[in-house]
Amino acid sequence: MNGMPTTEKRSRRPFLDRFFGYDYFIAHRSTDGKAYAQALHGKLTSLANPFRCFIDRHDYALGGDLPRMQATALRKSTRLIVIVTPPAHRTSEVGHDWLLSEVREFKASHGIRATIVPIGTRGTLDATVCAESALLSELPHLPQGNCVLEEEESLLRARPSEETIARLILDFTERRQELNRLRLFQSLTAGLAFFLLTAGAFAITTHVQWQRAVHNEQRARVSKTAAEGIVDDMLRDLGQKLNAVGKLELLEDVSRAAENYFARMDPELRDNETEIHAALAALLSGDILWQKGEHDAARQHYLKAEKQLSSLVEQTPENARTWRDLSAARGALDLVSELDGSSDGRRDWLQKATTAVEQAVHLEPANFDYRREALLVRGRAAEADGQTTSAAEWDALIESGRQLMNENPSSLNLRLVSYLYGCAASADENRGDLDKAAARLVTAVQLMFDLEKVLPEDAGVQFDLADCLMNLAFLKRKLERVDEAINALNVANNITRSMRQRDPVNQEWLGLQARLLSVSADMLFHADQKERALQMAHEGATLLRGIQERHPASRKHWRDAALALATFGHHLAKTGDWQAAAASWNAATEMLEKLSALSGLAPDQEATLAITHRFLAEAELARMPPDLEKAREFLSKALDRLRRLQREGKLPKFAMAFIGNWEKRARELAGD
Repeated sequence: MNGMPTTEKRSRRPFLDRFFGYDYFIAHRSTDGKAYAQALHGKLTSLANPFRCFIDRHDYALGGDLPRMQATALRKSTRLIVIVTPPAHRTSEVGHDWLLSEVREFKASHGIRATIVPIGTRGTLDATVCAESALLSELPHLPQGNCVLEEEESLLRARPSEETIARLILDFTERRQELNRLRLFQSLTAGLAFFLLTAGAFAITTHVQWQRAVHNEQRARVSKTAAEGIVDDMLRDLGQKLNAVGKLELLEDVSRAAENYFARMDPELRDNETEIHAALAALLSGDILWQKGEHDAARQHYLKAEKQLSSLVEQTPENARTWRDLSAARGALDLVSELDGSSDGRRDWLQKATTAVEQAVHLEPANFDYRREALLVRGRAAEADGQTTSAAEWDALIESGRQLMNENPSSLNLRLVSYLYGCAASADENRGDLDKAAARLVTAVQLMFDLEKVLPEDAGVQFDLADCLMNLAFLKRKLERVDEAINALNVANNITRSMRQRDPVNQEWLGLQARLLSVSADMLFHADQKERALQMAHEGATLLRGIQERHPASRKHWRDAALALATFGHHLAKTGDWQAAAASWNAATEMLEKLSALSGLAPDQEATLAITHRFLAEAELARMPPDLEKAREFLSKALDRLRRLQREGKLPKFAMAFIGNWEKRARELAGD
């Protein structure tokens, strides 16, 4: 009697199997693929992704006939996912290779229509690497086959990437067995119609229609979520590529279209997921405007994103990702406050950003990305506090970064530790402890060199290394170690030239090389190598002027080019060629005044214009005879501009030290 219910249930399964199958059968080697397979199963069967997926741990009945249950499940599944980890290639030592048999059973039951989706790394899916693998010979594989590539860390730590989930969703929908199930259901309805009352038949039909309506709504939501995710990917991933080649106008059109999409959406269709995508679109649009130098417009987008995400965390306080995104929006507002020279604004936004990202860590303490971002925000907050952050506090931050790197030795964590060393060095420098600052910067540079050996082709690593070397050169010059400073700059210049050869249109690399050339010129003047210094200064100014002419929509490029021309003029003045220096300063002034007429100037651009006026004042004094009236006029313009920015609370940090020196010079010219 005890066996009767089980037998009865089993006898019904073939009958029910005709109507209900699986979208995916997830096959894996249990030795090291089980955790990833279970995580993937959870992602695909969640509310946002309502797929039916078969996995042995959830769906095999205890004490059942495993070969029969395997064959049934594979026959009922539309697609087969195979998690290809390194042990998957090795033949099972327990007698029966279940993974290989699942693949062959699926191919046998589906014939030429069998759709198999291997998920693995380049090392596990490449036939040239795993030439003797019996499993790989049964699967699509690299280099020609259609595979889903995961990072090795994602496989080992059982964290399916968002890109993998999105691809499985988008590739699948049209291949479901909906049509066959519908035909079977219609056949059943027709057969039952002879035996059931009209009311019963009507009830069944109504129920089917209701199920289809629910199913269609679920599919519509999946499609909408996937489409919105694609918009995010376009703005983030495509955005980086377009920005690198200076296509900010095209990128801005994409972001504007995304914002219009969300603005026109029916409010009844807007759920929390949509609100998150809308906030991210606003945040990424702000980044685009920031890159163009339109800082006020960027601020409005950042504020909009921060407001939307603040509302969302109140509604779903358990969502760690939303807290992380809120921290990113507040961190962006910190950058705007830094440009405005508002230290109070910086502290406020950084405190709020820290609170948000630490809440994300509290909700998901094992998430290394959130822990890394928390340390990054804390580092920025400590940097903003300046000398109020003690050396011991910086040591504690660095130690936390090293602990994270030991737990999760990724390139991003190593770059974080290098960044923290660099920030601590800057704090030491501000306190006057130049030797300790130099020691920290040397460690930061060494960390980046270590990472460069592991990732020699990574452009981001090369960029950070060159930037770190430039900061080290500044410090070496302060320590009167000019030769060491020049050597550091030579290495950095070689890196940027090499990267430019690989990617000649990348604006970030062009900008970094131009800054390096300008700094190198200043160092060489200090070392009395004037001819080489002038050559480098001219090359840097020419690079930035070329970027500005090719991309006139970017206000940032206008400012950088004008500042480079002003600096080049300063170097020319050092050689006594005041006529050429004045021509360079006039060109810089003309550029900024033209930009001011077109769209107004941001605070950093106004400060740069003040600098050019200050230089022109010196040029008038260098004339024979000196034109004191014009010199006073230029210096007065420069001071008036900086004083106005100071009154408005918008004076950039780099210009704060100028006012006192310039006022002293004005008194000298007035004869006081």
